Amino acid sequence: MRVLFVCLGNICRSPMAEGIFNKLLYDMNLVDKASCDSAGTAAFHIDCQPDLRAQQICQNNGIELRHKARIITSEDFKLFDLVVCMDRSTQNNVLRVAPDNFHSQVVLLRSYDDTAITEDVPDPYYGSIRNFEEVFDILKKSCSDFLRQHLL
Repeated sequence: MRVLFVCLGNICRSPMAEGIFNKLLYDMNLVDKASCDSAGTAAFHIDCQPDLRAQQICQNNGIELRHKARIITSEDFKLFDLVVCMDRSTQNNVLRVAPDNFHSQVVLLRSYDDTAITEDVPDPYYGSIRNFEEVFDILKKSCSDFLRQHLL
């Protein structure tokens, strides 16, 4: 299974989800069953490293982010089985460019978390380090639940 995580700028939520997902794959001995990448829908930060706060929170949790921001492309719909969006706005943007036959494979990450009170992973960009910690916890829970539902 090939998964693409998508948020707006590809420097906070989606690279964190990519790092968390990869660590979970390793920890759960599933690296031969799935792979992932991340992208954004806006070109604000192309070729930039993840936000320093995202890097710090991930590093504090044993995850090194080695991603450079990029924008989602039409080729991604051929390369990935699922496009997993961080919020409804991102999902709407992805659906506008996705081929019609791919729409059912564009999903919200929090749809896998049965304890979520909202469908959106909040964007921590304008917040504090605490907001990044909260988003990390949300992403870890949602990615874990995603893996349980798809691969276990």
